[in-house]
Amino acid sequence: MARSQLRRGVASALAAAIAAKLAARRRLSCDSLDSDGLGALSPTLREHTIDTEAGPPLTVKLWESALPFAGGPGLRSWPSARHLLTYLRDLEPKEPRFRRKVLELGCGCGLLAFALGLLGAEVTATDQSEEALTLCAKSATERRARGLRLAFRRLDWTDSKACRELLKELRVVAPRVAEVAELREARRALRQDLGGVGALKRELANAGFLEPTGMLSTGDKPFNVFARAGKGLLKQPNMEREQQALGEYQQKFVICRNRPENDLHWDSTDPYWVSKASMSRRHRFLTTKDLHWQWFNALVFGMACELGEGSSLAEAIREVEDMKAAALSYAKSSPGWSEQVGLFVNIFGHNNVNSLFVHIIDMEELGPSFEAQGYKNCPLDAVLKVLKEEVEEHFQPQLLQVLDTAAFERHSAADMAVFELTA
Repeated sequence: MARSQLRRGVASALAAAIAAKLAARRRLSCDSLDSDGLGALSPTLREHTIDTEAGPPLTVKLWESALPFAGGPGLRSWPSARHLLTYLRDLEPKEPRFRRKVLELGCGCGLLAFALGLLGAEVTATDQSEEALTLCAKSATERRARGLRLAFRRLDWTDSKACRELLKELRVVAPRVAEVAELREARRALRQDLGGVGALKRELANAGFLEPTGMLSTGDKPFNVFARAGKGLLKQPNMEREQQALGEYQQKFVICRNRPENDLHWDSTDPYWVSKASMSRRHRFLTTKDLHWQWFNALVFGMACELGEGSSLAEAIREVEDMKAAALSYAKSSPGWSEQVGLFVNIFGHNNVNSLFVHIIDMEELGPSFEAQGYKNCPLDAVLKVLKEEVEEHFQPQLLQVLDTAAFERHSAADMAVFELTA
């Protein structure tokens, strides 16, 4: 009995101590929101001198918290920032200036960001802590910080909404993707400027569109309509005959239709319908039963192999050729369709669904919506042409390999320049 009471007493004391600590942290958070947002942190101006082999020592003045771990460890500078600066500076040991663009995740009070700025880098430093960014802003007012190419931004990289920026960036890089040259540039930008196909895959996963297996999600949230249709979870009424019109391709692809009201208003000039109505009197969609993420959008066709998974460019070409053959087979076998059939896809950045859909359009009777969406209707033949160009150019993505420390030491600085390191 005594032991039981003792255990309860200890547990109660621990709970009280934890509650008191949490309350103190909440008070600190609230108290710190004074005129400059730093009052309870007792900020102090510290001067850091950093030796560099390529030039004179750097002097960085920083406002930091005087209280250890007050507000979090990011409000003090740490030796790790100096070590990382030395590593980065050694990338260009013979250059007097470090002329690179740097994105820092978790900048804290800004020691690395300001030091790289003094060396000539263009730095975008991010942190999720408002106090840390306030310290950085305060430090930026010091004399030595003026004129540097520094930008500080708040970013919580655990927030999935904050991680959905690639789509917006692609819209800026490629505001129109309706022909070969524009698709070619969009694929180049994804590979070279926007983090590669791996970044896009991560964005899909962060947004909930990707299962751990690499397959597109088919649940209710997010509702991925064509992925659900491809899996057989979404069956539209009276579509059995149209599915049979795919002939030999009906085991591989699925035919879908627009909403009845969208079909009905295909020729409406009302602005409300122009943005959503079917683009022709006869307008259908082709999607795939293969839900592997590599087929979710034509932007990434043939790129999954760059991550060591999925189909090669040559295999992607054969898949697109099957899409084309299936769509044309459908139109030929369906009553009322003319011989003028257009096949189009919407490239990621301009798509409204994160699963494959090929527009099958009777070009003989087009509606106003076709012209309104012309900036994003990329012909399927353009996709084929770009993929074939990449094959002809012998584009062979090299898989990044993780090298052990001994392997790094065996390479000279010149040799190491051929490796791209990723975190």
